[in-house]
Amino acid sequence: MLEDAEVSRILVIVAHPDDVDFGSAGTIASWTDAGIDVSYCLVTSGDAGGSDASVSRAEMAKLRQVEQTAAAKQVGVHDLHFLGYPDGRVEEIAPTPISLS
Repeated sequence: MLEDAEVSRILVIVAHPDDVDFGSAGTIASWTDAGIDVSYCLVTSGDAGGSDASVSRAEMAKLRQVEQTAAAKQVGVHDLHFLGYPDGRVEEIAPTPISLS
């Protein structure tokens, strides 16, 4: 395992906006405090992340992006990549087996 002093950059990949905040914000804050450059890659848009029927999925996705950007800033992360896939519709694609012979 690497010590923090041996790491200069970290990419955190999560399925939904706010997953990283509930799961590892404290660790990420300690990394950025140590001078490590942390980037986020958020796979889905968060468009299904609300129960208010008056808010459209498109509006919810925009709200989740604003919220995630603000939360990231609080722990020292400024580089966020939103892939924008719809919630609940990302499917695993099995890789083609590779022959080692």
